[in-house]
Amino acid sequence: MVPQPPSPVYRELVAKTGTDYWREYTLGNAEILKELPGIGSSFDPATLDLMQRKFFRKYYYRPGYILKRLKKVGSFKEIKGLARAALSIR
Repeated sequence: MVPQPPSPVYRELVAKTGTDYWREYTLGNAEILKELPGIGSSFDPATLDLMQRKFFRKYYYRPGYILKRLKKVGSFKEIKGLARAALSIR
């Protein structure tokens, strides 16, 4: 979760950390999101990342989803792009 302004969670995060992560991100500092503390989670960032990748694989590697996407393909270049994106989920 990335708290966004003007949500209560966002205001609480800024007050707690003293850092306006959203402002820094919108100004081009994408690396700041790596420093974003976990909110409402007892999992460490590595475990959360592993769980997210597992979810993505389970969702996007479904045969029905793959067939649906392939039916909409308009070119070989698009197939290559889809394959590259699918393989990037590790």
